[in-house]
Amino acid sequence: MNRHLAQTEHFARATALAGWAQATARAQAAALSARVWHLVNLPSGTDITRLRTQIGALDREVRRLALHLEQQQAHQDGRTDGKETDGADAGPL
Repeated sequence: MNRHLAQTEHFARATALAGWAQATARAQAAALSARVWHLVNLPSGTDITRLRTQIGALDREVRRLALHLEQQQAHQDGRTDGKETDGADAGPL
């Protein structure tokens, strides 16, 4: 009997409505929470998430730039005799 009830259209609609109501309540609670944190001059959870994303992007950029700098330094160290090379004849030192 219970299996039959769970397979009805009314049950599906009620489940969907309950899910929508729960998501709406969570969103409203998160918005209210953010306003409260901002009123006392503190960052909200969304602020922290955004900052973590920005820090991650900055970390990746710093790593990329450090690698590029290391490659340039290695390339320049290969020309210690004062001659410019195109890199074609650069071998192990």
